[in-house]
Amino acid sequence: MSGDKDAVLKAKTELGEAGPVWWNDGAPDYSGTAPAASPYKDWWDSLDKAEHEAGLAESRLKK
Repeated sequence: MSGDKDAVLKAKTELGEAGPVWWNDGAPDYSGTAPAASPYKDWWDSLDKAEHEAGLAESRLKK
């Protein structure tokens, strides 16, 4: 199984979905942080239930 995981990580890294961040301005990486626990909390709180569910469903597809 380790070979499969390595292949997935390699592909994700090549796509920019894993590995080091692509920006170089020193901004933190909030990938994997729940919106409600990030600087985007106010924006997240402004969304309605359907928008929350759509965002959560999309994030689950990316894992």
